[in-house]
Amino acid sequence: STYMTKGDAPNWLHIVPRWLTRPRFDPGSLVGRNIGILGFNLIFLTDQKEELNKQLSELLSIDPRPPLVGKVFPFEQAPDALRYLKSGESVGKVVLRVDGSGGK
Repeated sequence: STYMTKGDAPNWLHIVPRWLTRPRFDPGSLVGRNIGILGFNLIFLTDQKEELNKQLSELLSIDPRPPLVGKVFPFEQAPDALRYLKSGESVGKVVLRVDGSGGK
């Protein structure tokens, strides 16, 4: 949307500087840092309001299950928790409990 211009004709003096100064990244470098990017282009649904509302209603009706907690470690045992996580034996989430956090 930052590349859009008002009116029917593109304003190249507005578009080109924004395009040249856009953020850049190497998608390959994200893999090593365990980072992913996900996007959805729903522009084709702008003319199909009934379909868009139907899809949105379906998404909002999903009742996600709470995450499966496999093992809880006190914060003082963080190195043990990390070793357990790296061992490949863990099933579910590995949780570090911090005293006074109010968590279970």
